[in-house]
Amino acid sequence: TTAHSVPFDGKATLFVAERTLQEGMTPEQAWAPWIAGLDIYRQDCAHVDIISPVAFEKIGPIIRATLNK
Repeated sequence: TTAHSVPFDGKATLFVAERTLQEGMTPEQAWAPWIAGLDIYRQDCAHVDIISPVAFEKIGPIIRATLNK
């Protein structure tokens, strides 16, 4: 493959779907090589549901606040 990933020296926001998170996987460890700072918001849902209207009731205000910083 010709793909090449480089670490990002900045901060990102990650929403984690707890119900489908692989056993033993931690987002902090998985993303550590690729991103300098990570704000993690854990959601009580499956990955497929993370953009559902119910999930967005919690996620929407976080996105709004993050964009308004």
